[in-house]
Amino acid sequence: MLGMIDDFKFEMNETEFDSISHEISFEWAESKRIGNHAKLQAVGKSNESFTFSGVLILKSVNSFDDLIEIASRQKPVVLSFVNESSIKVVILKIKRDMSLFLKTGEFIKQGFNIELKRWHL
Repeated sequence: MLGMIDDFKFEMNETEFDSISHEISFEWAESKRIGNHAKLQAVGKSNESFTFSGVLILKSVNSFDDLIEIASRQKPVVLSFVNESSIKVVILKIKRDMSLFLKTGEFIKQGFNIELKRWHL
């Protein structure tokens, strides 16, 4: 197992990941000064986000139904990886791109992109 979002498991032999991106950004305010460089001041705590992307080939058309159900509750969930501490996140967006269609209308290839943001009390 690579990781979990709530009870939705990401397994290396079932879900093909292209990348997992982890971003930490910091809040700064800029004050312009006449005849001088702008002054920067920290105005908040850091923001942390994650993006999962990859491609499923020859998988069920319903592969992400459970994750979509979890996201539709619009509540914080636990994100955990095998070698990391668990944290709470919210699911901001799930994007799926279907391609390589059969004559009967089913798709063979499904790209995905999942965006999460760390949740704080």
